[in-house]
Amino acid sequence: MCGRFLLEADIETLLRYYHLAQHVASDIEKTMYYPSEKALVMIRDKKAGFMPWGIKREHQSKLLINARSETVHEKSLFRDAFLKGRCLIPATAFIEWNRQKQAYMYRGENQEIMSLAGIYLKCGQADWRFAILTKQAQGLAKDIHHRVPVVLPAHAIEDWLSPVTNIQQLRLLLTHALDQFQIDRCV
Repeated sequence: MCGRFLLEADIETLLRYYHLAQHVASDIEKTMYYPSEKALVMIRDKKAGFMPWGIKREHQSKLLINARSETVHEKSLFRDAFLKGRCLIPATAFIEWNRQKQAYMYRGENQEIMSLAGIYLKCGQADWRFAILTKQAQGLAKDIHHRVPVVLPAHAIEDWLSPVTNIQQLRLLLTHALDQFQIDRCV
């Protein structure tokens, strides 16, 4: 599960990295993002904007901040978003906690910016919200927490955001997500 993430990059770095078609803001105002807060999200056609983190279900107050990548295409709440509302959440790190409630910071190995796979959908009349896709943790990461965000490699970004990528290709992208992280204990 991903309950916090960081974005420590200026807007020019993000514009270059993602080859964005638009300028989203003069600067990113936050570095640490918590559920329910607005964060920068990349959607198809190289567009970007700010969207609240956490999908609201009707008649429930609890936010769904994560969705399991293995079953996202099967769940009625997420199926359409998986097919038509895929997004990327730029991050430079994310934080996971172990059973003893000790926090660990994960950074991408050999990459400055990580692209967290996500989905977005409309909640209510005009409220677009996103959730981060997660997968089974591998290697050292699984000793801390059993799930981690899906981090897509740079070469998969265009296919992930493309509206014509079919479900089999999308599922393949999710299984080829990055598994190597630099992990540091937070003090």
